[in-house]
Amino acid sequence: MKDLIGLFLRVVPVAVLTAVMVSFGACSKDGRTVGSIDGTDGTGTDNTFGTDNIPSGSDDGTLIGDIDNPNGDSDDSVPSTANECSGAQDAGALTVKENATWRDGATAAYSMIFDDMCDYGIRGLPVYGIGELNSHGLKGTPGPFIEACDENDQWGVVEKVVNEGHEIANHSYTHVNIESSVFAKEITEAKSIFDDHLKDTWMGSMSFYVYPFDFFPADSVNAVMDAGHIGTRAGNRDDNDGFNNPPINVNTPTNDANIEFDVWPRTYSKYARYASPGFLWVHVWNAIERDGWAVREFHSVVADDADMNSNGFGPVPVSEFDAHLDDLVDAWRKNKVWTSTPSRIIRYRHSRTSCTASISGNTMSYDCGSLADDLKGEVSVIITTANDVPGLDAKQGGKPVSVRKLSANTFAVTGNVKDGDVTIEGCADAAVGVDAGDIKAKPEPAASVCDLLQVKGTGEDGAMDDLEGRTPDLLYELPNPEQADGRDGSWSGYPGETTIEMSTTEGNPGNSLHFVAEPSSYGDGGEYVGVTLAFLGGNGAGSCYDGSVYTGIQFDIKGKATIDPSVDWWPANNTTVSIVTAETQTQALGGDAPCQFGHYSAFAPISADWTTVTIKFSEFVESNYTGAECKDLDPPILDKPSKPLALTKLQAIDWGFPDQSSGIDIYIDNVKMVK
Repeated sequence: MKDLIGLFLRVVPVAVLTAVMVSFGACSKDGRTVGSIDGTDGTGTDNTFGTDNIPSGSDDGTLIGDIDNPNGDSDDSVPSTANECSGAQDAGALTVKENATWRDGATAAYSMIFDDMCDYGIRGLPVYGIGELNSHGLKGTPGPFIEACDENDQWGVVEKVVNEGHEIANHSYTHVNIESSVFAKEITEAKSIFDDHLKDTWMGSMSFYVYPFDFFPADSVNAVMDAGHIGTRAGNRDDNDGFNNPPINVNTPTNDANIEFDVWPRTYSKYARYASPGFLWVHVWNAIERDGWAVREFHSVVADDADMNSNGFGPVPVSEFDAHLDDLVDAWRKNKVWTSTPSRIIRYRHSRTSCTASISGNTMSYDCGSLADDLKGEVSVIITTANDVPGLDAKQGGKPVSVRKLSANTFAVTGNVKDGDVTIEGCADAAVGVDAGDIKAKPEPAASVCDLLQVKGTGEDGAMDDLEGRTPDLLYELPNPEQADGRDGSWSGYPGETTIEMSTTEGNPGNSLHFVAEPSSYGDGGEYVGVTLAFLGGNGAGSCYDGSVYTGIQFDIKGKATIDPSVDWWPANNTTVSIVTAETQTQALGGDAPCQFGHYSAFAPISADWTTVTIKFSEFVESNYTGAECKDLDPPILDKPSKPLALTKLQAIDWGFPDQSSGIDIYIDNVKMVK
């Protein structure tokens, strides 16, 4: 019989995982995390925006609080590089050398996006997040959604954040999955409302889209771009990892509609083998090594002593955020990293590659050919001077623009290509330069994800999920309240086109998990489809559960699935149940394996009636499948060494089907571990 090739070759593509897990960690289906925004949580407890150590805002709730960070830095800020010159000095002849790959000739670019602004769970962001950014002289990109800004009266906060130089991103109208039926409201109408609020700010209009739940079907990406956005965070993360193929964008404008990104916290990051906060810095380092652009998805930033379960999805403690910004400022001083916002960087890429600069006398002009106006932005032109002057006095439209001295006789002059010529004179005042020295070293990965997060089971309670005790909209709730004995993992599925929902009518008894798929319609989506239940967090979270005290798993199942007869090694009316461990899970999906391995698997029958299936761990068969990419390793891995199932490194249970299946419609209930 053909080997059971470990149905988790792409078990949970992390883009899908993030879509699922971020959605229900960041906010529930109605957009809320804790209680009600009307000031109570149903028990009379005050939940207004002025609580949880956050300074109170105005009486009408217009402002969450003072956006000046109460714990802000004063000595590690990026300085202004566009200052008036107090005295002239002859620079001699000026020569254009080239357009810098990134602003000021930096090696890499970096952006920070903060989803769900205006939502109650993200109430710490304007104080601690924006406050820290302001203190460091850095710019970020909050992503508000219309409904929350309306209900919570937060438009004053949004406009203040923009006026302080931060870009906001369109995060939809009501924070739902962006499917064809909602394009008009969630994309176009949302942009129109944002545009109305932005028309008198430096932004003028909304230009970047951030998907709720990181769920971005191809037709929705087209709709976003057709609505007038110049870019969107919609890069497929499935083929990325934190090692050989990190989620880094190139420095040319080839993927405006599919910007790749990584997610905080570590358990949803592509850098699962890096301890927090090191995985923040390794993301930046990978951009440096590739002359690329890294994008980080955050949600809220909170006080160190804040309740991490009532502040949105994966809040960042302010001390860790402050340290990260300190590192970014140091990287700016040494001209390694330009930290900016997505639209600025997208426009920079276009302007740098489409526009040429020339100098006649002391006037620099741009020729941008047919570049569209909405894609025109800043570009740093490297200028050499005949005389080594301390600085340059560069003005565009009579206003000073950024000048940075890179070395003797060499400056980066940054103007906006749509604003006309730049006049350049020598200046006796020194321009901001580049500091010598090395930046913070690149972090080293842990030997195993289990070294970073491992929970040991005691055997007291084997319950994993009976699907009771919560409503269907909380199917993916984290932590999963039905899990016991240190487990807290949630459900997910692959590929993204599958339907996973809670049934309230087909349980055994009560509720059950309903999984529907039609693999033949997915094209090249993968060899298998399936649904998984993680032991900890979400599958792909880079964590390990020690279940060695248990002897196996048990679950109830019913339904139907037609397997093509050509798959002669697959018994009719069966699913394969696989145990995913850190040893067999690829590094790209939060494991330790250097490439794709098959998982330990066993067949389980499916019938129209509920059947209770018990599978001992000793009955799971090791796969001899090794992904083709292992042949690219040096030396190549031709086969995995035979070893017992790693019960101390459990990550997920997977129920899977081959792509030659049709009409998959199954129900799963009462999942548990047995002693």
